[in-house]
Amino acid sequence: MDQQQVMEKVFEYIDGIASKLGVASEMVLGILTKQQYIKGVLGIVMTVFLWVLAYIIFNKVSPRVVNWMKNDIERKNQKSVYKNHDMMDYPHIIIPGAVILLALTIATCLHTFEVLPESVNMLLNPEYFVMRDLLEVFK
Repeated sequence: MDQQQVMEKVFEYIDGIASKLGVASEMVLGILTKQQYIKGVLGIVMTVFLWVLAYIIFNKVSPRVVNWMKNDIERKNQKSVYKNHDMMDYPHIIIPGAVILLALTIATCLHTFEVLPESVNMLLNPEYFVMRDLLEVFK
């Protein structure tokens, strides 16, 4: 199929949707364009949410957990004769915490580098993404 035939199929598809809904093709394109704006805004909002979540966990939760462990170690060392308690007494906190922090870091970076540029482009050029989505229907 050449490019002209694909474009004809896309416009036939749009006209088919419009006829089934009882509206004009321009209205269908307008709705699909608005949907791209919504996708773009949602992508940006999710990215901001992930960064806020990462900030809260890295700068608020993690230091509190570490301080709690340090205080608990000091308390145990004051009570203990041997005074050899350290962070290794808390593998049930350190290992899951490290895994969660690593997963959050990877997820935030992947999401930022993959979704954010496309979301911004959806806001700047939604017609392109409408056509791209419609062309994917015919692939």
